[in-house]
Amino acid sequence: MISHQPDQIVSILPNTPASRTTACTAAIIGGSIIGFVLLAQPVQAQTQVTLLRGSKASVERMYQQAQDHDLTFHETPKSIRDAVGDGRMEELKPNSDFTLHAVSYPYVLASTRVFVERLASQYHSACSKQLVVTSAVRPASRQPANSSANSVHPTGMAVDLRKPSGRCLTWLRKTLTELEKGGVLEVTEERHPVHFHVAIFPQPYASYLGGVEPARIASNEASSGDPKGTLQGTSQGATPSVHAANVRTVSTMRYRVRAGDTLSHLARRYGTTVKKLRSMNDLSSSRIRSGQTIIVPAAG
Repeated sequence: MISHQPDQIVSILPNTPASRTTACTAAIIGGSIIGFVLLAQPVQAQTQVTLLRGSKASVERMYQQAQDHDLTFHETPKSIRDAVGDGRMEELKPNSDFTLHAVSYPYVLASTRVFVERLASQYHSACSKQLVVTSAVRPASRQPANSSANSVHPTGMAVDLRKPSGRCLTWLRKTLTELEKGGVLEVTEERHPVHFHVAIFPQPYASYLGGVEPARIASNEASSGDPKGTLQGTSQGATPSVHAANVRTVSTMRYRVRAGDTLSHLARRYGTTVKKLRSMNDLSSSRIRSGQTIIVPAAG
């Protein structure tokens, strides 16, 4: 019987220069093939890990999204309690799909809550385990010493997830990477301590959900009725959205102004008033221009 040990395979060849050359060539080719196979297997995983590495650019993208949504960076626990009290943030309530571990402030924006619940449901189905959330909103005054000055945790748009292992880690990396590529969130695989930091972008995420489960943006602008607090949907022409005003969800859509349009004309068409249109769009006057995009009540 021939052993599968490399040194014994070579020893069965005649001890001649030609045979030694043949053996060396075979060993090199064989080693190259094995090496290629070993390297090819984890290429996708390696790519995902590379994409999830943190960077200054990643921090800036998250911070810019928070600025674009005009989110509040809560300085103190009292500020967070106030935001929860007036509906700008919601509680993360554990269920059969996810649990909380050592979370001091279990509150997030509505869009982040929806994200956690949906991700946890899919994670549970794929892994037969609960997703573990280790951090939600954190007041700036309670941020860890190694946190970035531009951290978005104080806004409630981000959560930290415990890093799993095995097939659950593979699934979570793949899912978060695909969502990041879609522009709905920014994710970093942190090492100190080990966890996934995920910042959900409210408007892009709502657009991604479409009509499945639109989330209400709980931001300063949403509470005051500013159009920045809208969640874009998907359609041709005008874009349906959910406009959050004073914690009420009102169906709206985006309309591109055409030549000859006036606010009074659009108010009559969409069953509202000029005053309301000006308020919804933060207009200082009733003048609008062709090509401008404004928010109007959804038809029908």
